Amino acid sequence: MRLSSLAFVATPTYAAALGTTTLDGKFYQKQHLSFSPETLHEIDVKTNSCTLSATESCSLDHLSHDTSTLIYPGGSTSCIDSEPFAFQVYPGSSDNLLIYFQGGGCCWDKDSYELGLCSKTLEPYSQSSGVFCRNGHCSSSEDNPFEDYTIVVALYCSGDAFVGDVARPDWSRTNTVVQRGSANVQSIIDYVTGQFTAIDSLVLMGCSAGSLGVQANANNIFSELESSGVSYERSLVVPDSYAGVFPPDTESFMIKDFGACETPAITSDVDLKTSCDKGTITLGEIVIDSMVKNSETNYGFINSKTDDVQRAYYDAIALTFHNDTIGISAASYMKQMNEIFEVYNNFNDNNFATFLVQSSQHCYTNFAAFYTADTTGVNGSGGETFLKMRDWIFELEQGGVGNEVKNECKGKEQDDLPDEVSIISDTKYCYSKLDGYVKF
Repeated sequence: MRLSSLAFVATPTYAAALGTTTLDGKFYQKQHLSFSPETLHEIDVKTNSCTLSATESCSLDHLSHDTSTLIYPGGSTSCIDSEPFAFQVYPGSSDNLLIYFQGGGCCWDKDSYELGLCSKTLEPYSQSSGVFCRNGHCSSSEDNPFEDYTIVVALYCSGDAFVGDVARPDWSRTNTVVQRGSANVQSIIDYVTGQFTAIDSLVLMGCSAGSLGVQANANNIFSELESSGVSYERSLVVPDSYAGVFPPDTESFMIKDFGACETPAITSDVDLKTSCDKGTITLGEIVIDSMVKNSETNYGFINSKTDDVQRAYYDAIALTFHNDTIGISAASYMKQMNEIFEVYNNFNDNNFATFLVQSSQHCYTNFAAFYTADTTGVNGSGGETFLKMRDWIFELEQGGVGNEVKNECKGKEQDDLPDEVSIISDTKYCYSKLDGYVKF
């Protein structure tokens, strides 16, 4: 069954996802599954540019602090339609580094590519909101804990959640379609190792497809920094708004089909490589491997309990794989999300924590919601007794209050997940087995 034949109205999830919505105080049409620049961040962002070469290192010392700079690394990097890839750099402190993986959908087959379910061009962030606000652009309510960090943004135009290394000759008659997300990430690693020698605070963060990207690439980033002699005092991984809930029998195939089995995110571990080659690998395996190997790193997952966009992409993938689980309800999504987080919690409850919002919002860290959200909702209606998302992340990075940062969730505590869920099942609960917290 072709996605185009259904016109994205096969389920209520798609109808909601393709409807009119308001994000970050702005009015958008088709926000969730049609990734024009307006859906993710402001257009017409003013930036400088620099092209890496044998004689040009695009040194942080020479980049303007008044704006950001697009750095074009060349080599094997590429956007999905073979246009040049660049990453975006906000110069800041030489002691603190945030590597941010941008979101922008996913293209896993010809239909999803033709329907534009992934960002295909570079769309840099502005300095106006989320973790990027700086240089006087933060409002009075936005006290940005990352304002003085050097931020390197892995701009997303490859459609492969930053794990791909594959050509797609059958996807287009007019464009040379390739997915080189892994090479794009590697260019950022190479740049960072050439610019830093010692880091106090290293933060890896990503939204949506970038959440998947940061989960998949975190261990390789840590490993390559250490092997290159770059030290860091403390580290934090923050996947924002993609827990990894996929339809049955789709996840392993997609990872392998992206060509990820031959990329550093996988080849660095024998067991992961074997699992990938067999077509059985899951994102969960990669995350657990990363958490175990980096036990001193804190992993803080941000997620809405009923994320509409994650559910919409679940359905889109289910359609193309002829999977009968299409039409995932909010309650079913929440149950599967909790099951994933329970596995992570059981492997290491001393460096894993979650912040779950009673909302269907998709992505927080690149929007004003980063400053307003608490576990009661996007606008933080819980009052002073509820910890804001920004403060939770700050505590997670700094070392916490009382030497620990706990899971945050609003709702009646529930010891067991429901055996069966329906469209009317309750989502206003907190799963008691997510009892992990980060100790310092």
